[in-house]
Amino acid sequence: MIFSRNTNAATRDELANFLGIAIKDKHDKYFGLPTTVGRSKRDVFEGIKDRFWQKINGWATNKLSQAGRAVLIKSVLQVVPSYVMNYFEIPESFLKELEGMMGNFFWQGGGSTKTHWIVWHKICCSKEEGGLDFRHLKEFNRAMLAKQAWMLAMNLDCLLHKILQLPNSNFFKAGGCRSPSFTWRSNLRSRDLLVADLRWQIKNGELVLIVKGSLDS
Repeated sequence: MIFSRNTNAATRDELANFLGIAIKDKHDKYFGLPTTVGRSKRDVFEGIKDRFWQKINGWATNKLSQAGRAVLIKSVLQVVPSYVMNYFEIPESFLKELEGMMGNFFWQGGGSTKTHWIVWHKICCSKEEGGLDFRHLKEFNRAMLAKQAWMLAMNLDCLLHKILQLPNSNFFKAGGCRSPSFTWRSNLRSRDLLVADLRWQIKNGELVLIVKGSLDS
């Protein structure tokens, strides 16, 4: 259990003893994710960049062909931030840095040159379009968040839905509060992405409310 600095010691001890939970001074990580996110979002995700460097520095790049480096990017580097992308909207500037690191690794050959002969977004195109099918990290982040938002909206028995508890509303109607958490803001933005592309499947029409005529009904 973690308390704010404004909570006096007597209240902390009383609550901790009542609940039988130990008091901790700082937040830990759970499956590599921070339990809280402060104002500096970049500091939260620096661990991803560190893992990138560890992977890249551990490979003998001088002995790898460009095709071999492409395989490592797809099978290892692009997988590193996947779990985090399920829950947080990672700042675009940080994702650009990760793509820059992958680009440097892809283009560096036996020497020290790192000239990027093709811009990264073209490399991320499909092979039919002349690319290599690398992930565009921003779009992949949005897709993972949208998947999480869909589960939150449709699976009413999931633990996250029960924790959030929307007794007087639903996920499509819920709005932001005065100081929403970083996770909730990420969910709301992914919800907007869902709403923009969702369509009713009419079937027998029993669930279609003609008067209101919107998804959030």
